[in-house]
Amino acid sequence: MGASLSSTENAANAFLQDKGYQVAFLEKAHGTLEIALEDADGKGPAAGTCARLHVLLRTYLEQQGLLSENTSLEVGSPGLDRPLKKPTDYQRFQGAQVQLALHEARDGKKTLTGTLQEAGERGIVLNIHPLEHTKKRPGKSPAVAKKEATQCWDLAYTEIRHCKLVPIL
Repeated sequence: MGASLSSTENAANAFLQDKGYQVAFLEKAHGTLEIALEDADGKGPAAGTCARLHVLLRTYLEQQGLLSENTSLEVGSPGLDRPLKKPTDYQRFQGAQVQLALHEARDGKKTLTGTLQEAGERGIVLNIHPLEHTKKRPGKSPAVAKKEATQCWDLAYTEIRHCKLVPIL
């Protein structure tokens, strides 16, 4: 596949538009093209729908010269812990719990979990709500020893190595 991922994503979205789905994300590694699909509400397709769309997408992308016979194609749902890759993903999931990894440690932390408070053109605001630390007292209810304040982190997209939703089960 000599085409860029961007042109493949655009072609896949054009093809999927009348089928009620869009590309959530697209990745290529080790000869495999993975396409995760979602509907307008952010829900992924059922397994049977993925299988049907796999056949249709493969044929379409090959006809467009965007997928070679040597490339494996996987079509699926983004999952409950879907990655956030583009600014529009972050904007769409404002208010959700996320876990992210930074390229470089900041204040001694490289992995953060919190609420995605805001998402703009250049970055996000992440609210980190520390757990309350409790002292156990035999025979009595625990006493709160220390409650830390919520921390707000302003992060540029360029600082974020990987971000995903924290599944709500």
